Amino acid sequence: MDFATASRLVTSPQATAQDLTDICNAFPELRPSAAIHPNAHPELLNWLARLGDPAVNAALATRASRQQPQQPEPSRGTGWVWALVALAVAAIAFAVWWFWQSDGDDPGIAPTETTEPAESEEPTDEPTEEPTTDEETTPPDTDTETDPDAVGTIAELFPDPAFAQCVASHIGKDVADAVGPDDLAAITDSDYYTNRWGDSFLDDDPIPIESPKMRCEDIASLEGVNLLENLATLSIATAEDVSELDLSYLSENQSLGILEIDGYNPDGFTNDHELTLDFEPIAELPKLAVLRLGSFTTPSLDSIAALPNLKWLLLSDIDGIEDFSFVLDIENLRAFGAPRLDPGISDELRAELEANGVEVWTDID
Repeated sequence: MDFATASRLVTSPQATAQDLTDICNAFPELRPSAAIHPNAHPELLNWLARLGDPAVNAALATRASRQQPQQPEPSRGTGWVWALVALAVAAIAFAVWWFWQSDGDDPGIAPTETTEPAESEEPTDEPTEEPTTDEETTPPDTDTETDPDAVGTIAELFPDPAFAQCVASHIGKDVADAVGPDDLAAITDSDYYTNRWGDSFLDDDPIPIESPKMRCEDIASLEGVNLLENLATLSIATAEDVSELDLSYLSENQSLGILEIDGYNPDGFTNDHELTLDFEPIAELPKLAVLRLGSFTTPSLDSIAALPNLKWLLLSDIDGIEDFSFVLDIENLRAFGAPRLDPGISDELRAELEANGVEVWTDID
């Protein structure tokens, strides 16, 4: 089962308990979605709870809140309202009685004298009634599951359906669920992905070797990614019909440290997909240190030189580039991987990079 199939199945009502177990084993990033699926087996839920994954725990909490029966409170609102009305009437009656006792010797004048106090008394009592009834209308709002600070549903915030589903799976929600700033801020992916073939060049600046947690496939647009302010790692594969991916949506992601982009690649290591990428819009990102690109054909990647903080660059299964000299213009580059390129880098370029202290490799063991 590939990731795209698993992503569809984990949100399908047809998924069996065994399907969900298999998905959790094969695709850790889909565990939050499996945790909220109604067909998840109790043993699987217990296992997920023991993992200590914040996203999974949030999904389990959402599941528990959905399964908890709502307690009707029919008498809470109406009972208190009538009790308060009775108290208000009693207060008015007491005020009228007190006025009669203190105003004059002849109680026979009360009907004419009490007309004005009665009218003046009502405005002072009515404002105290209205806040009380307003307070009684508040509980129905708190009984809903909607976050009062919600900025919209996932589907509204991330118009690309595949990207919306990826975000929803990552935080254990459905695309139709409303989310607030706290939900979006929880997406961090701070476990960095780095050189899986050796990290000696990172000894003085270690980056843990982990696979990226947020892997999104069949992506046509990154619109909405700017809302993920704490996003540190993003790995995507484009949709089949995408020939140009707009990276400007990433220009506000100040925490982004690692970016992976693959072309449409259903058959493994292929490069038939034509894709154009412009990195100028994200040139100012302060933490973008790792970039991996693969599985597409493009005439140029010169704009990569606009990324001054880039330290690690891997280009694999990319065709169409005749000149890789732009790599020399990346000021802080420390490692350059160039496997399976057609044409590949020249011996002269490799020698110049290594003379500048850049580790270069063209083979994958």
